[in-house]
Amino acid sequence: GYRDETRRGSLASRVGVASYRFLSQARPLVKLLPEPIRRSMRETLLGRRESVRPQKQSAAVTARPGLNIVGYLDRETGVGESARRCRAACEAAGIPAHSIDVDRDGDVVQQAGHRATIFHVNADQITNVRGRFPHLFESNTFRIGCWHWELPELPDEWIASAEPLDEIWAPSQFIQSALSRTLPIPVIHMPHGI
Repeated sequence: GYRDETRRGSLASRVGVASYRFLSQARPLVKLLPEPIRRSMRETLLGRRESVRPQKQSAAVTARPGLNIVGYLDRETGVGESARRCRAACEAAGIPAHSIDVDRDGDVVQQAGHRATIFHVNADQITNVRGRFPHLFESNTFRIGCWHWELPELPDEWIASAEPLDEIWAPSQFIQSALSRTLPIPVIHMPHGI
């Protein structure tokens, strides 16, 4: 009875997450679908409702093509290396990039001049970075978080950290699985640049 239903629910959940991962790899094709259909697919595959996010004005009108890379660029940490690898990957691919080091003096205004911004700052630090650099979150850029997490579930108190972001890049499929279970925005498996 109940045990079989629980097992079926767990299996359906695993199949849904696996399907979501598979479709994330085909992101350029999936992006061709209208947002309401993509949202419905995410809700169905991940088994949870998403709140409707207000549409932003298109950043393409004012910002240049390229990537703003925000992170701990001088720190000798894994998250710092993540930001440096992203910068090196942009250089190797010829993608215009602008680096913004969140450890620099808060009096220095570092502007986001490109159409997309990636934050190499984990969930527990997004609020601090947003407080110090609010202009990076107020711009019309497409905002991506590159988060690292080593456990199967993200703490509930960090779910709100995804609110100012449009999507999350997960360096491993394990991280993608852990984050996509609870976050209301797309979580894309995007390995680090090597």
